Amino acid sequence: MTISKFDLGPAFVEKGIITSEQLEEVFSKQKSTGKRFEEILLEEGFITEEELREFLDRHYNIVFVDLSKQKIHLETPLLISEDLARKHILFPFKKSQYRILVAMVDPYDLEAIEEVYLATG
Repeated sequence: MTISKFDLGPAFVEKGIITSEQLEEVFSKQKSTGKRFEEILLEEGFITEEELREFLDRHYNIVFVDLSKQKIHLETPLLISEDLARKHILFPFKKSQYRILVAMVDPYDLEAIEEVYLATG
């Protein structure tokens, strides 16, 4: 799958993590195999898991939270459909004027991030 709004390929190249040639190779393999972008990066040895995590943490502003210490308003979990929440095992727990904070089992799941973005605008 190609990530639209969250197309990371150019960002990896801009940051000097991979070359444009490696990016083209990843896109080609992604198209032929249907594997996730980050899975191919790792399989090909273009980046390490640690480099991927650090990049995604910075790119998506990922932080780890203890939900037991969060005040969750009753309407916040309703911002995302139950089907979407169950599919990706995620839970919206805080809403501000411009964003929704979502706890996820896999915060590096680009498909889930895109689907939440598309569902919430």
